[in-house]
Amino acid sequence: MESIYFTEEHVALRDQVARFLAREVEPNGNAWEDQGHVPREVLRKMGELGFFGITYPAEYGGSEADALTSLVYAEALSRSTFGGFVVTALVHSDMASPHLVHGGSKAQLDKYLPGIIRGDLITAVAVTEPDAGSDVAGIRTRARRDGADWVLNGAKMFITNGVLADLYFVAARTDAADGRLHFAVRNYSDALSWFLVGIENANAANHRAESAGQRNRRDVAIGAGGRAADNRGSWRGTKRHRGVLSLTLRNLVHQYHNLARIMRLLRFQ
Repeated sequence: MESIYFTEEHVALRDQVARFLAREVEPNGNAWEDQGHVPREVLRKMGELGFFGITYPAEYGGSEADALTSLVYAEALSRSTFGGFVVTALVHSDMASPHLVHGGSKAQLDKYLPGIIRGDLITAVAVTEPDAGSDVAGIRTRARRDGADWVLNGAKMFITNGVLADLYFVAARTDAADGRLHFAVRNYSDALSWFLVGIENANAANHRAESAGQRNRRDVAIGAGGRAADNRGSWRGTKRHRGVLSLTLRNLVHQYHNLARIMRLLRFQ
């Protein structure tokens, strides 16, 4: 029985995603797993279908739909049997780029968001570190002022989309003397900010890239416009998006467990 909360638009979106999976993903997923990444042309097709801008402003090419619509999309996408593809798409749309939408300046939005929605610019989020894991309060990557620029130093690892991305959202510790509260949750450091690091900056750094991405950044200089304008808003907004992503990933894990049980049963037939 269909939920009373779903509309005709939700059903149509779910069907659209199912057709895309059947046509583009399922026949090719094994090859993508072997090569270690999803082809860019596939991500651009998803952008053309509007999958990467479901909740984003219409002026940048988004649909301005609500969080439930985003959840319907994410749940439908998670029905794919290829988890690498699902995570690639959802990290781009629901974990990395929301930092820009909720915390970026007008100039940053104008520069990056249309390409993100189209699938021309793929994003990654860099939080996890060798010594801190994903504990945001333990982040050691630092950003310091150098005139009008910011200079990043530190190491990040397990960066999903790290090899594929054009734009990285890097969490770094900044000078607390600037007096801004960058995160809404006060038990986190008052001196954490998000920085937009383009692939040209990332490649200029001393780094080692793997499928899940590891980058050691030394003296990576980015312009003054590379810092998210309102980190407090970005953090609050991203928590909402990560709630959707968390539900989707739990659903994906549940489906894999069901598939594993079926395979075990078949093995004993």
